[in-house]
Amino acid sequence: GLHRVAWDLRYPPLDAIGTPGSFIAPEPVGFLAATGSYSATLEARVDGQLRQLAGPVPLRVERLREGALPGADPAEVAAFGQRVARLNRALSAANLHLPLLEQRLTDLQQALARSQAGGALDAQLEQARQSYFELRDAMTGDPAKAALKEPQPESIGGRYFHAYLGAAFSTYGPTPAHTRSLDLAEAEYAQWRERVDAFQQRTLAILEQALIDAGAPWTKGQPLPRL
Repeated sequence: GLHRVAWDLRYPPLDAIGTPGSFIAPEPVGFLAATGSYSATLEARVDGQLRQLAGPVPLRVERLREGALPGADPAEVAAFGQRVARLNRALSAANLHLPLLEQRLTDLQQALARSQAGGALDAQLEQARQSYFELRDAMTGDPAKAALKEPQPESIGGRYFHAYLGAAFSTYGPTPAHTRSLDLAEAEYAQWRERVDAFQQRTLAILEQALIDAGAPWTKGQPLPRL
């Protein structure tokens, strides 16, 4: 048969697998490619092997019209979009990972309630929950305060979204404010990721082992129990 595929002039989206759609786009979409020369190749994948069928065929992407206002160089606009896309790759993963951490804490609460342990472990678990809330709020903001429109510090996700708006729907290029938001979001995410690693590898791991030693029920994510 005959099959036709149209390139939407965008790079592949880097959203984490499982990221839901939003009011902006029902499915993840990549950022616009810069004007310039490209090539297209048709390949077939059979049993994990790629076989070239046709191409490469040269093609050129050009502006349909000049904007009313002077903008940045198209290559700079595309480069900024790729920076935003890489950050989105990380933040979309973080937004899917945070509920998993919360579920682990919920499971540990149930395991503790069904064990004969208590005292110090109760306090240890509560401290872990508060640490989780701090990590969540740094990424997305406090949902309770957001529902009441209460002022709160700018979150990493909020900074990212400001930079995203400067790259996703315009080819004029980011403003200095968009660039500043992206710089801050990238730096803050790097520090946030280290805190998450420490939370998982130390706080949660120590707490889970303490519950195992106390004879608590097994929870998802732990090694299988020994007899």
